Amino acid sequence: MDQDLNRYILMNEGKGLVPGYPKSMLDLVGKTNIAAVHGAAHKYIRGSLLSLIGSGAIKDQLFPDIDKFMRSFINNWEDKTIDIQDKTIEMAFYISFRQIIEVEADSIYKAFKEEFDKVATGTLSLAIYIPGSNYYQGLQARKKAIKILKQIIADRKASGKTHNDMLAELVGNEKTRYHLNEEQIFDQVFTILYSGYETVSITTMMAIKYLHDNPKALQQLREEHFAIRERKKPDEPIDWNDYKSMSFTRAVILETSRLATVVNGVLRKTTQDVELNGMLTQQTYNFIYNIVFEVKDSSFQKDGKYIFSQGGSTMIQASIQSLLHSILGDGWIRAWSLTNTASYLELEAGCVLERNWA
Repeated sequence: MDQDLNRYILMNEGKGLVPGYPKSMLDLVGKTNIAAVHGAAHKYIRGSLLSLIGSGAIKDQLFPDIDKFMRSFINNWEDKTIDIQDKTIEMAFYISFRQIIEVEADSIYKAFKEEFDKVATGTLSLAIYIPGSNYYQGLQARKKAIKILKQIIADRKASGKTHNDMLAELVGNEKTRYHLNEEQIFDQVFTILYSGYETVSITTMMAIKYLHDNPKALQQLREEHFAIRERKKPDEPIDWNDYKSMSFTRAVILETSRLATVVNGVLRKTTQDVELNGMLTQQTYNFIYNIVFEVKDSSFQKDGKYIFSQGGSTMIQASIQSLLHSILGDGWIRAWSLTNTASYLELEAGCVLERNWA
């Protein structure tokens, strides 16, 4: 894999290359989502998104809630065998959903997630508008999910009460510099929910698998989280300073992202004729650029095997760090057992984590 070509494709959006995602994803996540727009529109949508989930928002507002929701989410895991992939998909959605809609979340969560699951499935299907197809069902589910959001917005306006969540920020915060129309608001909601839907679950699952295979790394991670718990009262939540002190945890997440390659490639479309590695790529050409080998080259191998490097601020990372702390720092790490670990590509099998207090 040509590193210069890789860098050029990743770093030169707007210079003949723009995101080129499939129709099914654009229709279901939204035509104004950050992956679908470019130029000035991309800059504006990106600014709006970062105002909601950027590092500043995480530090000042989101992180305390993430830790609170995480503790609530895993509260009933005691003495159970947990499928980590299944549970972390639900966890990622639950935490994002509670950040977007806090007060009404419990009453609509089940109905909304049922529709969103269909939307997520539809994004990975062919855009064939035939009743019964995943794409068709996804479009119908998006309409139902938007109907739920519209009802919440209408009820809030009728009540006159003030709310402090992302939906309130998107709909009616006059202080923000980003004023979105209705379509953009709903697309932002779907983007936030969709962005961590698979990445958090796969990254968390694979982090646990790699830690299971590397006892020294697991022990170092344990020590980092035990040190944090020793500074705090039994039920005291972690704060921003604790989060920033998790240097080895961040290294584990970054290294897991490199080895597991959650995102296998990037989708791009040419807006003009572009020469790539001596080959002319014509205007409006769509292609997938595979980056797997870029993060798994021979420099990371030892005796033919990939090394789990121990050296190696987003809302997704904050969620994973908070989950790992809840598992590692609160007594969940006495025993590990995994299923179907012969290949990390066998993601459907998931990882099983047992909680023992002995």
